[in-house]
Amino acid sequence: MKKTMPSKKAYGLIGKTLAHSYSREIHQALGEYSFDLWELGPEEVAEFLRCRDFSGAMVTIPYKKEALAAADQVTPQAKKIGAANILYFDEGGQLWADNTDYWGFMYMVGRMGLSFKGKDVLILGDGATSGTLCQAVMDLQAASIKIASRHPERYKGDSPKGKNKVFGCEDLGQEPIVLGYDEDFSDSQIIINTTSVGMYPNNGEKLISLEKTSSLEAVIDLIYNPFATALLLEAQDLGIKTSNGFPMLVAQATKGGELFLRGVLPQGKSWEEWNEILITRFEEEYINRVLIGMPGSGKTTIGKEWAEKLNRVFVDTDRLIVEREGQSISDIFELKGEAYFRSLEVEIAKEIGKLRSQVIASGGGMVLQKEVMDALRQNGEIIWVKAPLENLELKGRPLSGGIRELEEMWEEREPLYNKYADKIINRDGES
Repeated sequence: MKKTMPSKKAYGLIGKTLAHSYSREIHQALGEYSFDLWELGPEEVAEFLRCRDFSGAMVTIPYKKEALAAADQVTPQAKKIGAANILYFDEGGQLWADNTDYWGFMYMVGRMGLSFKGKDVLILGDGATSGTLCQAVMDLQAASIKIASRHPERYKGDSPKGKNKVFGCEDLGQEPIVLGYDEDFSDSQIIINTTSVGMYPNNGEKLISLEKTSSLEAVIDLIYNPFATALLLEAQDLGIKTSNGFPMLVAQATKGGELFLRGVLPQGKSWEEWNEILITRFEEEYINRVLIGMPGSGKTTIGKEWAEKLNRVFVDTDRLIVEREGQSISDIFELKGEAYFRSLEVEIAKEIGKLRSQVIASGGGMVLQKEVMDALRQNGEIIWVKAPLENLELKGRPLSGGIRELEEMWEEREPLYNKYADKIINRDGES
């Protein structure tokens, strides 16, 4: 039996700023409907929702409470949370509000194999998403919730806002403790960032440091552009379990698609199956392949071949520096010194590291600077091109010199190549 849909215009995402969004790509990958991005100012949203000239809408910040108020019917889950991220019509033309962020978060947690039971949880941020996560975390049987806010004074004393109402978690059974970012959270076992701090284009920013945490087991950052924020990179370096927000993004979108399509996703596949298909597909498409290794190891040759095969942009960091400076690397070293050259590497790494779907051949010494490697790691899979010293091409490489210099260089850099590599390509015939 063919499904009947309201005679409206389109599906799409409502938000204030949507340049960073991947919702269109995810929804359209389902192949059942077109999906638009509707950037609306605060003065435009009320009229847009009143006219209801759409088949269905996903909703992002800062309009999730407006979406809730615009609906004819609200699901118990959305009502409990106090915010909606989807509007859809039923067969009778009634407009429903629901919250698929909740299900997206639950899917991501399950995918991590992470237990919240009996854990002390810190949530960074006090917006609508924080309210969703308060409910989800309590449903996962956390022992306690702390909320970090830029304005903790709003939730103290006789504030008319009230502690629970702002989070949309009136039925939690316990009040979240509200802290400032400068207060003690060292006993937190799970930390979740719901703010936009560290999101493109402000890569590298973070609200807190993890150095004083002693019981930390996991860090989740709902940001997905970049894939690894500064907060996640710090956690990874400490050996702590992490996840970015991309699995949640995909899962909440596909759950939205399921609601738009009245419970039947394409190809007879389940919600979980579509989640894994799309997470794998888009990560493969977006993640940079970053080649590291000694000078002359073949990074450029391999990189060009991969870029052509994958239909990606190829970036050679040394060539970028030469083009911008109008001098060879040897001349830069001779006339301006190594410190100046290394500063150029930082600049280049921060610039290209923000972008995606590239193959990047990095300079041999880029591993010497953590700032450079963090910039490349944030959206990149690091691949070490490992070649015997006697096979390295030395021409035009100012630091390589002869075999003695190479051996000294190798001794310094080999531990760093090994530290940062996610994969290794051996160019000596070994697998």
